[in-house]
Amino acid sequence: MGSLRSVVLAGGGTGGHIYPLLAFADAIKRHFPDVRITTLGSPQGMENQLIPAAGYDLRVIPAFQLPRSINLNLIRTPDRMWKSAHAAGKILDEVQADVVVGFGGYVSVPAYLAAWRRELPIVIHEVNVPPGVANRMGMKFTKNIAVGFPQQPQQAESLKDARVVGVPLRTALTHLDRAALRPQALYQFGLRPDLPVLFVSGGSSGARTINLAVAAAAKRLAHAGVQVLHVQGGRNDPFEVPNDLPVPYVVVPYLSDMQLGYAAADLMLCRGGAITVAETTALGVPAVYVPYPYSNQEQTRNAQPVVQAGGGILVDNGDLTPSGSSRTSSRWRATGSASPRWATPPPGTVVATVTRRCSSSFSKRWPRPSERDQGSRPVNTAELRPAGELTAEDLGSVHLIGIGGVGMAGLARLLLTRGVPVSGSELREWPALAGLRALGGTVHMSHIAENLDGVDTVVYSTAIPHDHLELAEARRRGLRVLHRSEALAAAMTNRQAIAVAGTHGKTTTTSIMTVILQHAGQDPSFVIGGEISEAGSNGHHGTGPHFVAEADESDKSFLIYRPHVAIITNIEGDHLNNWGDLDGLKAGFLQFAELAEPEGFVVTCADDPGTQDLIAALRAKGKTVYTYGESAGADLCISEVVSTVSGVRYEAELDGKPLGEIKLALPGRHMGLNSAAAVLTALRLGLPLDKIVEALASFPGVRRRFERKGIAAGVRVYDEYAYHPTSVKAALRTLREVAGDGRLLVVFQPYRVYRTRDLQAELAEGLAIADQVICMEVFGPGEVRGPGEGGVALTAALDLPAGQKVFVPDWEDVPAEVVRRSRPGDVVVTMGAPPISLMGDELLAALDEADRA
Repeated sequence: MGSLRSVVLAGGGTGGHIYPLLAFADAIKRHFPDVRITTLGSPQGMENQLIPAAGYDLRVIPAFQLPRSINLNLIRTPDRMWKSAHAAGKILDEVQADVVVGFGGYVSVPAYLAAWRRELPIVIHEVNVPPGVANRMGMKFTKNIAVGFPQQPQQAESLKDARVVGVPLRTALTHLDRAALRPQALYQFGLRPDLPVLFVSGGSSGARTINLAVAAAAKRLAHAGVQVLHVQGGRNDPFEVPNDLPVPYVVVPYLSDMQLGYAAADLMLCRGGAITVAETTALGVPAVYVPYPYSNQEQTRNAQPVVQAGGGILVDNGDLTPSGSSRTSSRWRATGSASPRWATPPPGTVVATVTRRCSSSFSKRWPRPSERDQGSRPVNTAELRPAGELTAEDLGSVHLIGIGGVGMAGLARLLLTRGVPVSGSELREWPALAGLRALGGTVHMSHIAENLDGVDTVVYSTAIPHDHLELAEARRRGLRVLHRSEALAAAMTNRQAIAVAGTHGKTTTTSIMTVILQHAGQDPSFVIGGEISEAGSNGHHGTGPHFVAEADESDKSFLIYRPHVAIITNIEGDHLNNWGDLDGLKAGFLQFAELAEPEGFVVTCADDPGTQDLIAALRAKGKTVYTYGESAGADLCISEVVSTVSGVRYEAELDGKPLGEIKLALPGRHMGLNSAAAVLTALRLGLPLDKIVEALASFPGVRRRFERKGIAAGVRVYDEYAYHPTSVKAALRTLREVAGDGRLLVVFQPYRVYRTRDLQAELAEGLAIADQVICMEVFGPGEVRGPGEGGVALTAALDLPAGQKVFVPDWEDVPAEVVRRSRPGDVVVTMGAPPISLMGDELLAALDEADRA
């Protein structure tokens, strides 16, 4: 093992395969810090979220369910398997694998085949009896079989020679101090420290039987003084719990941080999956195991040794259903003298009695934490270098942490086209990365200290935590460390900057401004938060005098820029976690506008209520302010605004002088206002009107701004970045026009916990414009969802019939839900946080496959 250099791990589909894989990867890294770890996964499995988030290199290969009967899929299997094994083999060759370790799931089979063809060692880890289909196939190629439980070799002939090694558990669990974490867990879920807690979970997908049974027993549990923390599960419908309970009954749709649930728990009610049994046993959490009935009884076999050792009890699934209460009661009375661990009383009695029994010694009172993490914090602009102190060339070789994000990718592209050496690190294959590599950029698909070798400057964004491995290493090495805004400000040096700020419309306005300058022959430099097809990218180093960029108010970083032109499209309440309140936000925009160069000017919307005080304050201080909009007093006054499916058009006047009709090939009145901001700026910069009109007429739009992804099965699929209530309403009203006689379906991924919570009513109102809403879980890196917060609460708040809204937290379940709900003539739009932009292609593929079936 001393020469171990490269390990390939295969496993995916569900948490039962993925979590042991990740725990094993962590263990390998601890023992062999220099080893290369590559993981193989399928395109749709949970591994696409879990593995990159853990910091490991995930390579996706084709994988498919192995047929269990004679059908058309059986005929296709050899060809499919050859293609999958070929793809796996190419990866094994690329990483020069020393060994392949499989944890089950259909993606493991091609990995085993590819390793066998190359005569590479194969190790299989199995936790079930009988083994899963994939691992049973793999066992034909190796004798290196490891199992998780001591009883497995006696329970299956194929495992008789297996080595018992246990079940790898996540570091967050193996290092869990339940007592130390309990105060935080109780506070986060809104649970009392003076009462016992029943932790209920049917696994990542949930268990309907468990959900309904425990909910039906809610009053009996409450009156027994038992609190409930109930994980609904990603594939289960919401259920009703009485709202007049005397003690907390907290329902969460999904719990990724299981250590918090275990820390809060005095007793767990759960299925008997191998991972759940291993975790409860390792952590010493007593459990009521309700094995899944539609299987080979492996869950019962998993739990029996724990039950026999006194660590829990077994309850038959049929005895836990609310409809079977009378039958269960009879059985309980008939077997009342039997051992408690085998008896099965009614659901309420089971959980209440065992909870009291297992937590009778619980008496500690814990302090309440004073605060909880609310996500990214504002940058301290006093510590940042303002524009003008550095140039891009001063930065030397630049490394960007999270280079695939839209803002970082634009900056990277700008630096590369300027001749600056650029590298970066990522955890998933974002669309922008191929273009960066083509320009000569180096992209590391991992976050490790060695990525900083030969680097002079490290750039991070507000999304990167302070203790991130590469960020900490950069400081340890004494490298120059810059916030993204500082690096962007350095690139602006010696250019006439046009900085576009505002709650809505920044990206579109920046893009239109860039295209106008290009059509006028100015060749501007630019960095945009979206990709324009006309410009071909979202970042470029031009030869002209102008530099166009978005100015981000969310973390206050726009206060380090010194623009020649400051554009403010509008001001509405957003990012108030950093600004305090709307007045604080308005004061920040005023400060930004005041930073415009004395010979420059400010452009803003005369129609927007949020900018009125700003206009008056700036003019009182002698700043040059130009306004646009439908208001009579606007410098650029637009009228006769007409929006159709083919675009928006309006008549324009500048200082009372007619300019004629201006057309934009994108629909929506809000798009018309965005274009007016760019038109006014261009005119004040002295650009010719004919070039401006020509640029707008040919403007193709921006990725993720009313972007048509394609059509499949008669269903049109669009992508839209809107996540604030105002932009959601504007976008959906426009898409409603596009849908015509068809229906409008929205797949919405909320962006940020604080925003979803604080603006829940407004978001629900906007989303209800659609005919159908599929709501996913909130995307909020670094944030913690409190009880009752997130996607499930937003779904409940939607004023739509129950059949027209659904909460679907798991990414891989969304395409099937869209296929089920859509029909020819419909418009489907993916909307919200950045990751949802990747969903459109999956929807088109799923719709096309369903149409051909």
